[in-house]
Parts: sequence; C-alpha cells; structure tokens
Amino acid sequence: MNRYPALMLLCGALLVGGLFAVLNGCQRSNEPPSAAAQAETENAQLREALERTGKSMEELAAQVEQQQSREAQQAGDPPVVRDLAVARATLTDAQKLAAQAKDAPTCAAVLARLRRVLQSIAAELPAAQIAQHADRAMYSIKASMAVASKDFSEGTLELVAAYDAANHGRPAELVPPVTSDLEGALKTLRKGDPEAALKALNDVIGKSLENAALKVLAQAQVEALGAETALNREAWTVVAAELSQLDSLLSQIVVAQPAATKTETTTPATGTAAPAEGAAPATQPATAATTAPAPAATGQQPAATQPAATSAAPAATTQPATATPTR
Repeated sequence: MNRYPALMLLCGALLVGGLFAVLNGCQRSNEPPSAAAQAETENAQLREALERTGKSMEELAAQVEQQQSREAQQAGDPPVVRDLAVARATLTDAQKLAAQAKDAPTCAAVLARLRRVLQSIAAELPAAQIAQHADRAMYSIKASMAVASKDFSEGTLELVAAYDAANHGRPAELVPPVTSDLEGALKTLRKGDPEAALKALNDVIGKSLENAALKVLAQAQVEALGAETALNREAWTVVAAELSQLDSLLSQIVVAQPAATKTETTTPATGTAAPAEGAAPATQPATAATTAPAPAATGQQPAATQPAATSAAPAATTQPATATPTR
C-alpha cells in the first residue's frame, strides 16, 4: 500500500495541472488570484512533503506513475485474460509455421514464447496463488511449532493473503471455493490451535490443486513441450498434432470480459486483519462466466457455452469447471 496517499494525489495533481512551472517561480500573468493562491499553497505543501520524506521530485513522480500503473492494471482485464489472448495469438503463429513445415528456428522461438506464456498464466490463476500462500502459511506455522513458539504472526499474514486471493481473485469464475476453509484456519490459529489450522490448510491446497483451469494449463504446458521435442526431430506432423491438442485445451478456459461497472468488494479491516467471526465472505468482482467442459472420451467437441454476465457473486459459491482434459 502507498505510505503517503495524500502526497501521491498531490503529486498527481501537480503532474496533470502543470505546476512544475510554479515550482520554478513562473506564473502566468493572467492567472486569477485565487488560482495563484491555491498553487502557492500546493507548492508549499509539496516542498514540505519533499523535506519530510527526503525524496526528490523525480522520485515522487515515479511513485505516482507506479501507483497509476497498478490502478490501471486493477481496473482493466485480469492478467489471466490478457495472457490468454497472448497465448492464443502465439499459438496461431506456431500453427501457421507448422503447417508450412519449414523455418524450424523461427518456429522454435515461437514455441518457446508460447510455453513461457502458458507458465505465466498457470502462476496467475487464483488457485495457484491461493495454494502458494497456503504453502507459505504451513511452512511458517510448522517452523513456529518446531521451536515451541506461540508466535504465528507470519503464518497469519500468509493466511490473510490467501483469503484475499480467494475473495478478490480474478477472473472470479476461476476461483476455487476455499473461503470457508481459510476462515476456519484463521479462527483456529488465533485460538492457539495450529494443528487444526494445518488441517484446514491441507484442505485449501487440495481444493486449489483440483481447480479445472489449473489442470488444463498443466496439460497445455505438456503439449507445448511435446511440440518443441517433435520440432527438434523436424517431425512437423507431430508438431501440428500437439498444437491442435493445445488449442483444444485452451478453448476449455472460457472467461467473460469484465463488466463496465464493478461492484466494490469488502476486505479485512487491515492488511493483517482476519475476517470477523461469522462474517459473510466478501463479494467477487462483477465478472461471471462458465468454463467449458472438457471434450468427452468419444472425441465429441465441447458444447458451446455462452458466458452470462451476472452481478457479483461470493467467492465461496463460484464453481469452476470440474472436467479434466483428456488426450
């Protein structure tokens, strides 16, 4: 979180309003007195802030730009959605090269890029992020227990991070239903029962790893690696077959575009606070869709499923696809 939110807003105003000229003592001759007085006040506040923080104007401006970048990413499509678009475009390029059955070096570079993008998507999935925080929480709790310590603050922080990922994960339709398990782990850990918290965390990790999208991405990475291996033998037919299977796998991850108006979600009171006893789970961003089922063993194509835009839904009740990919 930004340590100086008011300062960042002030810097943003200075950047947009062109008050750098004021800092240099240059004022427009036709500027109204009220505007000049306001500019001088803001200039004095900025000088005070610069002295207090010990930062330069350039450093503060860089902080403003970083904050604006973060806000823009949060307001736009989730990273999973953006990278899925990149993966599909890269896959199309690779399929064209495979169909031409020539220019192996270029095809190898495209396949390597495709595998990197698939790895990024897998790491960006809400299920992967929840499991990661749960793993860290388990490690920290066990470390405290090993030295007979009652300080589980680090484990609590990771639990809160996992809870936040479960409630604010995007796309919402790909979030595993683990909110209740995380709430239980937080409650038992605060009551001094680390064993019960570890049991709840095991359940969280198990449910997260069963997430359909996570399994699809794991299989997609296998197909991409298979295409690269076949390319090393210049087995272009096999390369094309692997890429076709990969295309079928990616088609199973169907997410809706974010709604124009988002519903604000609730969060724990502070960055380290857990949800209140008996509190209802926080609402999800206003994104809703369905995940297409995996093709049946008979080779039938999955039925077309249109994503239906709905209002924000609780994370605990959002169900991802249960089907698993088949070769």
